[in-house]
Amino acid sequence: MNSLILIAAVVFGVLVVLPMIVASFLRNVEAGTIRLVSWLAGGTVIYRGPGKSKEIPLLTTGTTISSKVINVDLDITDQTADLDENGTPQPIKVRVLASAIVSVGDTDQLIKTAANRFFAKPEVDQMNTITDLLSSTNSSPPRVRRAHFPRSRRARRPARRSRRPRRAPSSRRRPAIPSRTTTIRSP
Repeated sequence: MNSLILIAAVVFGVLVVLPMIVASFLRNVEAGTIRLVSWLAGGTVIYRGPGKSKEIPLLTTGTTISSKVINVDLDITDQTADLDENGTPQPIKVRVLASAIVSVGDTDQLIKTAANRFFAKPEVDQMNTITDLLSSTNSSPPRVRRAHFPRSRRARRPARRSRRPRRAPSSRRRPAIPSRTTTIRSP
């Protein structure tokens, strides 16, 4: 009789308790989300959904951010600093209605930056940050990252051709119409 109780306890432990312990270490990462798991030793592991993340209670902390695109409608109004032939200011009013699609970058560094600097804010501040970033009247163009080519492709790339000659500056400035699609990334 004692051996029968012992066998029942072992079967119960294997079929009920063990799956509960394993399930407590695995968390669902839904499609369209990113799970950041920070370990006690200081490392961070990033899991992209759909899938499971490995977390150990008391040794890890985790947070989930969205990797879905955010659509932002912009209404940008500005004016140029044009001069006519006599040097009299003749500003031209420019209004741009634009729609921008913004999402979190793909690399681990961009995901960590977005989690720390963007998703740590309330949702209202997030939208204000995106709108301010995209509608800024900054005269510098948006930063463009160069594509990374593995060494084997670098050797096969053709030599760069010389650039076209620059045009002489015109007496009238043309209106600048800002149009950007930006991913959130580190500076």
